[in-house]
Amino acid sequence: MPQRSCPPRVEWRTRARGFEVLIHNPRGLANAIGVRVLASFYKCFMGTERILTFEHLMFLNEKASQQLPDETADEYAFDRNRMVLGLALAGTMYEMGAALQELTATGIARNLRERPCWLRLNELRSEWNREHFAARIRNSLAFHLGEMEHYVTGIEQLETDPVRLIGSNGIRRFSGRYEATWNSLFHGMGLQDNDMKTFVVRTQQAHDELPSLLNEFFREVLESFGVAIEVVHENPSSDDRVPA
Repeated sequence: MPQRSCPPRVEWRTRARGFEVLIHNPRGLANAIGVRVLASFYKCFMGTERILTFEHLMFLNEKASQQLPDETADEYAFDRNRMVLGLALAGTMYEMGAALQELTATGIARNLRERPCWLRLNELRSEWNREHFAARIRNSLAFHLGEMEHYVTGIEQLETDPVRLIGSNGIRRFSGRYEATWNSLFHGMGLQDNDMKTFVVRTQQAHDELPSLLNEFFREVLESFGVAIEVVHENPSSDDRVPA
């Protein structure tokens, strides 16, 4: 990318619905704040992208589940989706803890460590970068199918009879879910329902906060380096206006 002569600046453009952030002269911005700092922010934003994706899919899943009966799926499928997306979200939160640790390692927060947004981001970094439960989920459940020995242990120790291998009330091939598999894996890993419920609440609170905190801290870093920030309030077009 050729170096531009104009100084770097960032536009925060807001509309009646939504916003966008434009970086002018991104190479100049990298030189101003440090390429590893910008790269660390980009990695954190990549984590935010995944968090928002899982959050959106969970919202759509919950909304669809409230429209039962529906031929598109059944209650088994919605429970399955909720479980898998929740585990993927938890695994991503662990990855976000590591990404925030890398951002901290750049030293960028040294002069901003008293800012409210960084104080909370740093709490989340410390919590999730060392979160043993999240690490277990990331390593065994979120992005992996589980260890064979956990299945073996779960099968050998479970005393339920009969067990439901598959349950489905739908007509689509993606209806239904496998229950015995989850029960065996969770049992073999020693995971209890109460542990999972508590962890789910903590995950919900953390991922709700992260996107806005990260955006705010990025803006504060830019300001600390004297990077020009232009806030533009665009006049909404007829397409942007929210219907009354």
